[in-house]
Amino acid sequence: MWGMEGDQKRKMRMNVGREPCILYETVELLYAYINGISADRLTMDRVYCIPAPEITRLMGAACAGVDRQDPDFRRFFTRRPILDEHSQFTCLAFCMVYWFIRLDTTDMTLQMDRICANWERIRRQPFTIRAINRYALDVEALPEGRPGSLAAELKKLPVEEDFLLILLEVFSDYTYQMNCLRELIMPIARRLQALLEPFVAQAEPLRETWDRFFQETSVEDFVMKRAGTTLEKPLEQAGITLRYLGAHNAAGYLDPERNSFFMHLGVAIQPTLQQEYEQEGLNERELASLRLLGDKGRSEMVQALMEKSMSMQELATHLGLNPGTVFRNLNSLTSAELLTKEVRGDRYYYRTDFPFIQ
Repeated sequence: MWGMEGDQKRKMRMNVGREPCILYETVELLYAYINGISADRLTMDRVYCIPAPEITRLMGAACAGVDRQDPDFRRFFTRRPILDEHSQFTCLAFCMVYWFIRLDTTDMTLQMDRICANWERIRRQPFTIRAINRYALDVEALPEGRPGSLAAELKKLPVEEDFLLILLEVFSDYTYQMNCLRELIMPIARRLQALLEPFVAQAEPLRETWDRFFQETSVEDFVMKRAGTTLEKPLEQAGITLRYLGAHNAAGYLDPERNSFFMHLGVAIQPTLQQEYEQEGLNERELASLRLLGDKGRSEMVQALMEKSMSMQELATHLGLNPGTVFRNLNSLTSAELLTKEVRGDRYYYRTDFPFIQ
């Protein structure tokens, strides 16, 4: 996967995994099952996507015997509103498994162990929890200062009080709670892995296309164009794994400290540097981006960042706004592709993506 180009320069290719990441496929399936989300919300009408009737069948077979009212399943998978985002929801399981993504292995137990080890490492040093989105908490280690107060960091998040208390309980005893989640979902994961095999085989040409794409395209260009992030230096490790449930979604993790990037990439997403709006015109996500610009505070942020790149703290000072509010809005605007972000040391700097707005 890694090699040398010339005497000094390191050439790095994206590792395109063959096996599905059963941890994330399972939590997506159970989130839809427990909350009664229809199968067509998990897929699209595209060549490598699982047809909605097949997802309904697959869900019924994998979740056989699971009571939607079971308190353990509801604790982890009941959808929870993000209070400052219209129609945006998350769940406890998402917050636990998506905040740190490593795809150099797709073994569920090993992945969960690595997530736990990384959280325990973060807890022993200064850290901040900047935001929450559909997938995860945005957790960042800080270079200096005292170890953070978990309760104080979580209290900044725009979630309901009962969910805040659950997050505090879970992240205070994270490894134990992750083991509880693992034990709960393991039988579903095993059934789901077998059920996904025909669709994984069907998508092998897509995986090969992505592999060829990264033979000709640098990972850094892909991160810049498709994830909207400019890197300070070339990556040392990167990987993608195709996702089948939530076929139009992509969950990624950029770790500046380890200089690595991983992405769980929906099978509906095309191997190209073009954004969706460049390929097909406005879709639901771009229309949501336009709605974000209707908010006066967000539009002022977009205007300010047309002039120069700024960090979250610099923008908050420039506009005289609360840093927590600014960060949540930056997260929304970046997710909607209205802003790009650049890694400089241990900080992100944001700038308006004017070509996208045009």
